[in-house]
Amino acid sequence: MFLLELHPFFGHYGNCYTFNANASSLLKQTMQGSGNGFMAFVDLKVNEYTESFYASGNSEVGLKLLVHDQNEPPMMDTQGIALAPGNHAFIAVKQTLYENHVPPWGVCKDLQLEYYNTYTLNGCYLECRSKHVVRNCSCRPYNLPGTAPACDPTTMFSCVKHVFDQVVTGELKCDCPVPCSMTSYSTSVSYAGWPNKHTRDELSPYWGMDGSYISENGVMFSVFYEKLNYQKIRELKAMDGGQLASNIGGMMGLFIGASLLTLLEVWEYVWQRLRGFIGKYRRPKVIEPDVKSTPDDVERGRV
Repeated sequence: MFLLELHPFFGHYGNCYTFNANASSLLKQTMQGSGNGFMAFVDLKVNEYTESFYASGNSEVGLKLLVHDQNEPPMMDTQGIALAPGNHAFIAVKQTLYENHVPPWGVCKDLQLEYYNTYTLNGCYLECRSKHVVRNCSCRPYNLPGTAPACDPTTMFSCVKHVFDQVVTGELKCDCPVPCSMTSYSTSVSYAGWPNKHTRDELSPYWGMDGSYISENGVMFSVFYEKLNYQKIRELKAMDGGQLASNIGGMMGLFIGASLLTLLEVWEYVWQRLRGFIGKYRRPKVIEPDVKSTPDDVERGRV
């Protein structure tokens, strides 16, 4: 049995927790498949929900889960998987590494962020949102990075929400280029009802919960690698320096060779024409006698 280390942080939905967040001491899965990764049970306490959809809150019951890189801050409002109570979610993970090219061959660029050590798209978007809010509302939402004072609830409803809407519609721009290297995790989710009757009867006295309470408030989820491998996608130059020089040399050789051959053919044609023209005027003329025939000569067969 080990001590579960969770790192809390404030996000869009309030208090969130990150598992395996320390990049210097990572926990690793040594065997693929369900049951060999991370599994947890969460008590949602659905009777303590205070938000309402009609009061600019959330109407759902459940939690959101996001698999992300340790250097990338999560954006739970735009990403993540929704999990409902009374289910066991099996979340299979695949890792993909991206290596993008810098200009002029590509469009990637690693900017220096103000509040994050590593440049990521999520970190850039969070800083951009925070700066737009501070510029327009003179305060900072509690879930965004920065040093400005936190916004009060009235400002959050009257000003911050309007700024977020402008960012979503594109009225306020965020210049966040693609990173030159990034790690992405794609997930596929399947669900099963949880718990069954025997499990519910066994867990109820152990957890001190009623069986019906576990079904209505409990979420079980398993996060695991589907396979112990990863996919690497690299942007390559369509033509490097050696290939470019080789192609230029080949084209120049073809052009020069074709040009010389054409010149020789033209020269041969002109020379043959010139020889025929000169030979025509240098050939001696044959003088034929002017003999006139008469009708008598024709009858005698002389002509």
